[in-house]
Amino acid sequence: MNAAHIHLLVNHLPIFSMPVALVFVLFSLRRNNRPFLNFSLWVLFVCTLTTVGAYFSGENAEHMVEKLEFVRKTMIHTHEDAGVISLWLAGVTSALTLVAIFLRSSVKKIVFVQISIAASLITVASLAYTGYLGGKIHHPEIDIKPLPQEAIQGDLK
Repeated sequence: MNAAHIHLLVNHLPIFSMPVALVFVLFSLRRNNRPFLNFSLWVLFVCTLTTVGAYFSGENAEHMVEKLEFVRKTMIHTHEDAGVISLWLAGVTSALTLVAIFLRSSVKKIVFVQISIAASLITVASLAYTGYLGGKIHHPEIDIKPLPQEAIQGDLK
């Protein structure tokens, strides 16, 4: 297994784990279950930390694939720039989530939980976009334009 394989494995963790953690948080709020809310916030916090691994594994992967002819080098840097933004957003989200975990006042806690949810949604959107850009580095099928509907129907006749 090389650096590119590791990056491809690790970068999916935050993209898929953060939405699951958000579902936990929302479910615990709906059920008004404070212990489960705290657990869910810890899960969300850990999920934000997986972004660090995804980002830093990308540097070694970049050095491996940038020498290959079939790789879109401009997309590597675009993907990396988006990764920096996602990393910072995840950092802000993790800090907000940590504050929400340790607050004891119910009113303040709920406010920080709501802010954490909003920050998480923004972070997840950024992570998804970063992943999309990463796929464009060497997934030419992403750019295939759909055929016009008439052409598809003509082939079926």
